Amino acid sequence: MRNFFLRLTLIITAILPFIVGAASIDFKEVTIADLTKKYQPWFIKEFPKGFMAVYHDKTFVITKEGKPTILGPTNTKDKQVWLLETAKEEFQDYVLTPKEGYKAILIEYQKQPIGSLLYRMLENEKTIYLAQYFIDPEFQKKGIGVHLLLNILPALHPDYKRYEILARHQNDAAFLLYKKAGFSIGDEAMVKKYDYDPLRYMSFYKDR
Repeated sequence: MRNFFLRLTLIITAILPFIVGAASIDFKEVTIADLTKKYQPWFIKEFPKGFMAVYHDKTFVITKEGKPTILGPTNTKDKQVWLLETAKEEFQDYVLTPKEGYKAILIEYQKQPIGSLLYRMLENEKTIYLAQYFIDPEFQKKGIGVHLLLNILPALHPDYKRYEILARHQNDAAFLLYKKAGFSIGDEAMVKKYDYDPLRYMSFYKDR
């Protein structure tokens, strides 16, 4: 009996931060605004930090035909450089010089920026392609991503009935988020649709 209660205590201790964290968020205080040029310094700083919380311990190596194949940066410094360059490129493409249908929104909690979502609206398909999404590590695993996908985005674009998104195979946080939000795993054709390599990425989709 003592061992049972010990195991129960360990389980509760492990999940308590997630329960408390989720309960501490007032979703009425989660709002969105346009991501504009004035937020560029914030975005360039916070984008790498948000993704490093996911990728800091990940290895971008797979075994193909019996040989290791490197598919991304292999150490912390290289990951930081890669994410910094990605942040600059994405801000340029979605905020400074956006093409038609390219959108960028700022995610706020109690009027303070905590994350961002970059996406494309495919008018002919009535599909939204979610290109980049990140959240401040302090606010991760609190249900904000699910709330954004199930409530905020559908209210913002009610006529768009399908969401598509890609994630690196190593992004386990993304897998959990999309599973909770009711997404299904797509195929390699969807990955190639957005000019990405299926060795590096997998696809997810959701029809409303």
